[in-house]
Amino acid sequence: MTGSALGRPVVLRGLGYRTGRPVTLRLEPGAPNSGIVFNGRRADNCSARVVGHAVRVGRAGMVEHLLAACAGLGIRDLAVTVDGPEMPLLDGSSLPYVRAFARAGLRRAAAPEPLVLPGPVLVDAGAGFIAAVPADRPFFSCLAEAPEFGAAHVGLALTRARFVRELAGARTVAPVAERPGTLRARYRLRFALCRRGRFVAPRRSRMPDEFCRHKLLDVIGDLALLGRPLAAEVFARNPGHRLNLAFVRTLQEAQDDER
Repeated sequence: MTGSALGRPVVLRGLGYRTGRPVTLRLEPGAPNSGIVFNGRRADNCSARVVGHAVRVGRAGMVEHLLAACAGLGIRDLAVTVDGPEMPLLDGSSLPYVRAFARAGLRRAAAPEPLVLPGPVLVDAGAGFIAAVPADRPFFSCLAEAPEFGAAHVGLALTRARFVRELAGARTVAPVAERPGTLRARYRLRFALCRRGRFVAPRRSRMPDEFCRHKLLDVIGDLALLGRPLAAEVFARNPGHRLNLAFVRTLQEAQDDER
């Protein structure tokens, strides 16, 4: 995948996932080789951690949907300024970011050198695992199992077109006890929610196996913390942010050992 760069700044506004407060987010073209920077902190500086049900870099929370959009569109240098403790929830997917990037315009940019694995890598967490093997082009596959949604499998070669068409719009589900109507009103969502066991989820799916596709979206977003595209086939079973970040740290340690 060739690299892309933002043509001009763009602003998004919404409500924070944890706080429910208004958030203004400004995305600007980054300097060459600057990486993706949140409020002055690079996303690939090993500071990422899980807070609640989202990933935080420095003081910026819920970065995974933006990072997934950057990975899917090949954006490697981006300056992100958010005036609150987290990204806006928007619709719970990467699609609003994809649309914002389209409004800003994307221009061709040099692609960074991919991260080439020395061999197979596996991180096993019991109920789930992530494995990767070296490959010429990135391929991502996910098996997600939950009583509320059944078992589903999604796999795709990571190209811009397939990311936008098959993953970007997959929305999150929330493992919360609150009523669906309360959550919809709080976040001013344009679509209805319903309860499915321990989850609150969109009442109507945008695409087949949306739950599994969002899991894969999060994997791609979390792996963007590496700062480089991964030349590998990646298979994830029942991934979550803690497992995803453990996998990222394993790959970072492998890079350090090679140096």
